[in-house]
Amino acid sequence: MTVDDTPLLLLWFGDGQAGFSRQTQMELDRRCFRIVAANFNADRALDLAMSCDSDAVRILLGDSKGTFRAAPGGLLATGRGPLEMLVADLNDDSRPDLVVANRVGGNLNVFLARPPIPRQRP
Repeated sequence: MTVDDTPLLLLWFGDGQAGFSRQTQMELDRRCFRIVAANFNADRALDLAMSCDSDAVRILLGDSKGTFRAAPGGLLATGRGPLEMLVADLNDDSRPDLVVANRVGGNLNVFLARPPIPRQRP
């Protein structure tokens, strides 16, 4: 969706009763083309991956409340012109992996999920 030529992502959150309880909107970079959602950091909240014209995929971490923030080191370098993306468990480790198809060169990047970093107790 665009408002005044500004691309927006609109998210509606389910209320658990076959309806929606709230909506969040987020302004997008004009150079981003595709968005996929998965729980990339194993925190039980959906995160977003966006293919961008900067030869990178941008990862945004969700907090389950409709807010997303850039992941530390949140740009994954890809081939030239990343366009299509697919999320799947490619190596049977129960974690989402990301495949990116690049327009220029017709090649793929495969990003396998890393094991989550154990949280340290205080």
